[in-house]
Amino acid sequence: MLSKEKDKEICDLLMGWHKLETTLAGGAAVVDFNLLEYEGGRDYSSRYEVLNHIKALLNDQEIQKDVHSYARLKAQDAFLRNLMGEHWDFKRYIESTLGFTPHLFSKEEIEVEKARLIRQLNEFDIAFDVQTEKNLNDADVILSPEEAQKLFLDIYARNRPLIEEIVGKIDDFRVNVEMVYEDSYWKNWVDGGGLNYRLRFNTKNYKEFPRSVCICLAFHEMLTHFVNAMCWRQVMINEQMPQHFGMTTVHGPESFLMEGMAQTLSQFIDSADVKCSIVMLREQMSLYRFLIDNNAQIMLNEGSSIEECVNYIIEYLPYKNAEEEAHDLKSWVNNPQFRAYEFVYPMSYYSFIQIGRTLNAEEKKDFIRYIYRNWLLPHDIKQKFPNLLLNTL
Repeated sequence: MLSKEKDKEICDLLMGWHKLETTLAGGAAVVDFNLLEYEGGRDYSSRYEVLNHIKALLNDQEIQKDVHSYARLKAQDAFLRNLMGEHWDFKRYIESTLGFTPHLFSKEEIEVEKARLIRQLNEFDIAFDVQTEKNLNDADVILSPEEAQKLFLDIYARNRPLIEEIVGKIDDFRVNVEMVYEDSYWKNWVDGGGLNYRLRFNTKNYKEFPRSVCICLAFHEMLTHFVNAMCWRQVMINEQMPQHFGMTTVHGPESFLMEGMAQTLSQFIDSADVKCSIVMLREQMSLYRFLIDNNAQIMLNEGSSIEECVNYIIEYLPYKNAEEEAHDLKSWVNNPQFRAYEFVYPMSYYSFIQIGRTLNAEEKKDFIRYIYRNWLLPHDIKQKFPNLLLNTL
């Protein structure tokens, strides 16, 4: 493990850079969670000064020997360079930030997941066509915004004992819930530190609040991101993990394990909340959607036109709106943060689904403990499960 001096230097880098970005017009969010509420931070006058500090750390022999810390800093270097105007080719950028190689899903893989989706839709007498989402929402229970917020908190309270049986006691934490409007792809976003966290609902993407969607996202945000954060926090308090890992970044390689687990937790625990048919249908629809997004994002970043990418999406997802898809596509190329972060979902989701389909009940519990208690690279997960489709560095 890193010396405390080097660990502190990386903490000061990340927090100092984060503070600098808040002073810049259109500045990027560097730190997402600040689990130990680190209050330090070096004073930087420019991004160029931050870049020079990252370069110096990457040349440090102690850091070069720590594979995880070095990978984190390589991701920060790539992200910052692209923020400053460089525009790396997609393969190099994803390998440098997220730690795995972009991979197109084959037509056969897509058709397998589509067939699973159609079988589940048939249970509700819903056709796979332009009206699929509307008809599914009609079959669901639509909540008010206030009911949706309460459901998130109730889901956590009901399932907390179940998750504590696996990962151990979770410290009590507070959640401040906000309704916001942001012109971005996400429905919910969580951040914070210590014992105080924030859960945001993006009303741009919540035109309605279907109960089954809210259940899926409550497992994602409340029972994975928040619980994962509390577990890492305890490991760091016990000095079993460098503190700089407590300053998470959505553009870094930690996103692979965080989002992979968040998307699939329901596959790994025996909760009545996610065993109902409509919730399982929503999750299969989400998985299928991500496979298409993955391929469209690679196509766009490798030179396909917006029209070609939108047509590809609509061919496989006829219930999506072409204009909305075209609007969201721009961040897949132009926003250095979302260019990495949005791409982590498909491959992490599919990889964790593959893992979950091969494990028995006790092995699934072991896997949750493994993810919630360790800071891991995609390469670490690939080594543990070598048959994964995932290609890592």
